[in-house]
Amino acid sequence: FLTTTILSSIAHKESKPCVTKITGISNQRVKECNRIEAMVCELKKFGIQVKELPDGIYVKSINISNLLPPKNGVNCYNDHRIAMSFSVLACISPKPIVILNKTCVNKT
Repeated sequence: FLTTTILSSIAHKESKPCVTKITGISNQRVKECNRIEAMVCELKKFGIQVKELPDGIYVKSINISNLLPPKNGVNCYNDHRIAMSFSVLACISPKPIVILNKTCVNKT
């Protein structure tokens, strides 16, 4: 769900945002970190409307040109999958994005 959440956050049609709701993933709260909470927290730093659901996540996309790179970088919570999913966003962002503690991907 991590990469899907990232891609759906910028899946914006011209002047109309897209809404994505991913459910049935409550098991993602008990991985290396609470991945649902982590994605919500970090995506909000970019100015993306995102909400935590009891068993998932809600994302309203924005135009990629409106992404606000976090001033203090992206926390990956020592979770390699969080780091890798935000690296996708970093690759397509019009502005530089700093991913903190990126060495956690060494285990993959």
